[in-house]
Amino acid sequence: MLNCTLFTHRESKYATMLLEGCYIMSLAALLPRILASYVEQSPPFLSLAKGDSTILRCTLKNTGYPTMYWYRQQRGQAIEALFLSAGKDAATPYTSESFKATRPSQTLFMLELIDAAPSHAAVYFCACTREGLGAVEAYFGSGTKLVVLDRPRQDPKITLFDPSPEEIKDKEKATVVCTVIDFYPDNIQILWFVDDNQKPDNDSNIQTDLNSIGGPDSYSISSRLRFDQQTWALSQTVECKVNHYSNGSDPTTFSSKLTVNAKICGLSKDEKMQGMGTAKLTYLIVFCKSILYAIFVSIFAWKAKTSYSKRFD
Repeated sequence: MLNCTLFTHRESKYATMLLEGCYIMSLAALLPRILASYVEQSPPFLSLAKGDSTILRCTLKNTGYPTMYWYRQQRGQAIEALFLSAGKDAATPYTSESFKATRPSQTLFMLELIDAAPSHAAVYFCACTREGLGAVEAYFGSGTKLVVLDRPRQDPKITLFDPSPEEIKDKEKATVVCTVIDFYPDNIQILWFVDDNQKPDNDSNIQTDLNSIGGPDSYSISSRLRFDQQTWALSQTVECKVNHYSNGSDPTTFSSKLTVNAKICGLSKDEKMQGMGTAKLTYLIVFCKSILYAIFVSIFAWKAKTSYSKRFD
């Protein structure tokens, strides 16, 4: 959690700079661990045309942390403070850009962008803290990634790569790689599905690049899903699904799916199933022969016993 000394809007600009500097130093290392349900942001992704306007919403879920903030982090830059709100109908700006912040209720803090320009592209974060001075905890939302378009949209191309046989044999692991290339804007979400069931975003077996590469005309990104050997062998399909936010906050979805034909003890799944079918047939034949043999032995024993009894009557 962040432990920074927070100041109210009545404090000096120097105090505000100290506050911002404290967040900048701590956020880079701790942000993945401080995302909490204390605040919820919407939308998570947003693409705008130049000159558009939009409103980002932040809802306070824990009223024990009533002081709210809006921050922005542009690509390759430090995080910067935009607004502070100590309560309803209060919003103090830290920027002179074309933003407006309003807090119509104690639990809703909105950030309005007017006349969007490419320079506004960034990830926007909402945060909340307790009231008063001193070292306190700060909780950030999951962020809104905003892109302002300055060229035609371009749909992504998706390719799925099977695990290497050497990895399965030597490491008893199976890694499926999903590459997503030639897309614009750089506003994309990758989801994994195994047998049509979505894997959670925080699954430790998923590794997605933190940032896409390329630009300015198009971008590329990759993601990896790792299985243990047994899970891989039992799976039927693996799908990489991509949500591309190229127009507003509603995505266009693209996907690529592969059918698992895992090797188990040197045999493919189909070969093993075929072998299992043959084994079942062989077992049934042997089982039937055993029953017939048992019946034959029983009849022979019964006849022998009858003959023996007649001899001594």
